[in-house]
Amino acid sequence: MIDNTIKNLIILSITPYFGNTRFVKAKENNFDFNEIINSPSKYIKTLSLRQESIDFLNQRKYLEYLDKVSKWLDSSGKNQIITYLDNRYPSDLKQISNPPLILYCSGNSDLLNSQQLAIVGARNHSSYGKNVTAKLCADLKDSKLTIISGLAYGIDTLAHKYAIDNNLSTIAVVGTGVDVVYPSSNRELYNKIINTNGLIISEFPLGTGPLRYNFPQRNRIISGYLKE
Repeated sequence: MIDNTIKNLIILSITPYFGNTRFVKAKENNFDFNEIINSPSKYIKTLSLRQESIDFLNQRKYLEYLDKVSKWLDSSGKNQIITYLDNRYPSDLKQISNPPLILYCSGNSDLLNSQQLAIVGARNHSSYGKNVTAKLCADLKDSKLTIISGLAYGIDTLAHKYAIDNNLSTIAVVGTGVDVVYPSSNRELYNKIINTNGLIISEFPLGTGPLRYNFPQRNRIISGYLKE
């Protein structure tokens, strides 16, 4: 069973036009999330709720998705959800514009608060880019840094692979649902990241495919919770 606080935040995260900004406003004003969900019309003015949001909540269109999330959580002990209200949520990530309300995690969520180094680059990388990535990960072999990237084609894929080869922890921030492997050619790498004490994370609902506009949104997470 999903904790009630987590359940409420999941519902709000998938409510059309509710958005992370309205959530932050509701939190700052100490609004009752449960009441927002069950009596959304009361918040038309204070949260500027749109009719689409009100209809979604009143018609309880979120129930099927909650069942999907519950089954996903039960399918593996490595699957978990970290919300904006969780003390494990990276504090630096809260400082960015429009911080994610939900982080769907598969793997070792402790890495969210580790010291991280982002390695990202071109999909059609050069041999120079490949060699630099390989050398950087090799040079960091004895460090406690976590390599963070986006599991995309090219340098991102190499960053994760070389991190694992050098016994470095790695986080993949994906632009799909955390349960969707994209590109599909990275399925083996996806599983290897999880099975070597790494982490896959996403803010997008389960089942979300590779929508083009999600990837720039994903990138703000890679930069957003890195520690100085």
